[in-house]
Amino acid sequence: MLQSKHNSILSVTMLKGHSNMYIMEIDSHLTKSSKTICNVFVDETNKTIHIYDDLRHKSTTIITEMNRNIALEFTSLLGLEYNQYRFILYYSPIKQIPFIVEVDLKDFSYSEVANNDVYTLFYEMAKLNKPLIYDKEVRA
Repeated sequence: MLQSKHNSILSVTMLKGHSNMYIMEIDSHLTKSSKTICNVFVDETNKTIHIYDDLRHKSTTIITEMNRNIALEFTSLLGLEYNQYRFILYYSPIKQIPFIVEVDLKDFSYSEVANNDVYTLFYEMAKLNKPLIYDKEVRA
């Protein structure tokens, strides 16, 4: 069972009591910026990785940080095959509407997400501007 793993650019901590839910901390690529911190849910059935950024970490957003290296490093730490998964990013509302996009890491393009592909918990968290889930972290 994964408890906490890290490499040179990110760390991942499993949340106890939340199946396939993690805290991911990414070292910002911008000088003098702190870590980007997100909740991540791995939907193994639908081969989708959902990433929620509450924008409270005083660093760059997941949209700015997300790239092929982050995806490769995250999936590698969890023992997943990078090219088997889609990546959907969520963050709090701009003009009352949660920001949700799928990122295509081959060409760094973003696209709308079909309603049936949205992870309801992260949608509700973004809609209500909820903070990240930290409780019940499994410590290494």
